[in-house]
Amino acid sequence: MALTTALVCAWLVPASALAHVAASQETHESGAEMTVRLEADGTAMVQHSSRWRVVRGPLRYVDISNVDPAATVEPLVAIASDDGRALSGHAARRDADARSVRIALDDPHGAQRGTFTFDLRWRIDFFGSKGIAPDGSTWRLTLSEPSVTDGVDSSKTIIDLPSAPDAPRAIFPETGLVDDGALSTLSRGLDRDVLELVRTHVARGESVAWTVRVDARALSPRGTRPQGSASAPPPAAVRSDPLRAGAIAVLLVAAGLSFGVLLYRKALTISARCEAAHLSPRPFVPIPLAARGVGGGCALALSAGCGMADKIAAAGVFAAAAVLLAAWRAAPAPKVARGPGRWLALRPSDAFSLRSPPGDWLDAGTQRGRRVALGVIGAVGAVAMALRHVRPEAPWLFAMDVAWLVPLFVTGRVLPDAASARAAVARWLARAHASLRGSASIRVAPWARITQDGSIDELRLLVIPRTAMPGLVGIELGLACRRSPAATVGMPEILVRVLESSAASAGLAKWAPASRLLPGRRPDERVLLLVPATPTCRASTALVKEVAATLTDRRLAPPAARPPRAERRAVGAPRSGPDGTAAAGPGLC
Repeated sequence: MALTTALVCAWLVPASALAHVAASQETHESGAEMTVRLEADGTAMVQHSSRWRVVRGPLRYVDISNVDPAATVEPLVAIASDDGRALSGHAARRDADARSVRIALDDPHGAQRGTFTFDLRWRIDFFGSKGIAPDGSTWRLTLSEPSVTDGVDSSKTIIDLPSAPDAPRAIFPETGLVDDGALSTLSRGLDRDVLELVRTHVARGESVAWTVRVDARALSPRGTRPQGSASAPPPAAVRSDPLRAGAIAVLLVAAGLSFGVLLYRKALTISARCEAAHLSPRPFVPIPLAARGVGGGCALALSAGCGMADKIAAAGVFAAAAVLLAAWRAAPAPKVARGPGRWLALRPSDAFSLRSPPGDWLDAGTQRGRRVALGVIGAVGAVAMALRHVRPEAPWLFAMDVAWLVPLFVTGRVLPDAASARAAVARWLARAHASLRGSASIRVAPWARITQDGSIDELRLLVIPRTAMPGLVGIELGLACRRSPAATVGMPEILVRVLESSAASAGLAKWAPASRLLPGRRPDERVLLLVPATPTCRASTALVKEVAATLTDRRLAPPAARPPRAERRAVGAPRSGPDGTAAAGPGLC
């Protein structure tokens, strides 16, 4: 009877009991991280840390899948809980699956609930397992993480390997191009380089695989080359390749020689133009012309060589030296007295038809120089975009090496000759004339100073309202030369000419009560000098329209909306009015 009862219980109870036990055990994998410490001989110690969240325990074991069969797994496993407790376990490969490792907890009741981190370690020879293979003149490292049981939000792989001139980079295994989309962080040291790769989401059952390009000088395999490397030279051959070293040396010498020739040619041009203008050249580093060319060429070659050798600090120092040797300060403007002449109104076709000569191709202020500078900028951008596929920092190193192009094209601009200056002013005034002639309330015409030989000495725009106040002589818009530390530039100025004690003078004083009028060409003429707040054509024409609207006789003109006031300021004004306008010292007068 007792035996029968026991058999009935054994038949009825196990189903419900096993169902209860299965339902009471619930675990999930919440994250994984793998650290690979690679040595120069290709051997590596791998530590895989997987985090498991236990909802209901006890947790007796976990299975880690996709572990390389060639790896030697360490039996002892350290287990840490989120509350600081330390557990232990033993790892062994499963007989049914050689790529699976089971970690059994020594004390299953210690993992009843919480999050536990399992640190599984194994040693592997990547050359022996063909995880490292030749890739041209470099090595290609291929590794994969164990597959995750459940989908995780992130998976991290850290590769610690010997340092080399070329940094390790994640690449696409199909094409060999640098994987710019990979979330990677590179830390470079004197002895070791650490590459951290992150995959943001890993699906259930997926194994994250990475392919990394490693510099041949970082690894030195023991014995002969690994199998399959017959088509690629060994790292020692790459390191001591005389053809490659000779080609690099030739390129560096050619780059330095070209830069030295450009510096010498620029110096000769500036010296000749300064001598013709009765000026003295002002280089930033006052040394002889020959020494400037030789020093600049050597500095550029050393900067490029240090950049290729990853000596960034030394490359920056030599690049700065090349920039300083290529820089020039602006020559002082000569003070030349003008001869007699008279002001006349011209047709736009006669005033704006001046053309400037092409000029020097190393001067960005000339037409030829601008075209050459734009071509150089395009070439530099194309090379930088191509270099980013080789190394992420290569475009920045290349930009640092070609920084000498900026002072070579921008600095050292001597005062342009009369024809070039008049042509530049004519182009600017042509744009201002096109903007002003569209207003129906003003009249605008080119206003030129004609010398005794019939040439144009200076060009402005003469603006007069159609119903001007009595006493208004005219509103003149022109460009005045201003010196900057690197060059001489044109700044717009506006001259308002009125007769003393006239209605126009009173209206001008009411519009700018704090202004100070200057003597004009005639004894009874007074001039107010205005400078726009921004030296642009649009701001200048807006200020001219505002002054013209202020000096319009409202009794004769139909009522119209007054244009909005433009921001303005005055040169040399001791005080300023409520609207920011004041008188200034002599300019275009």
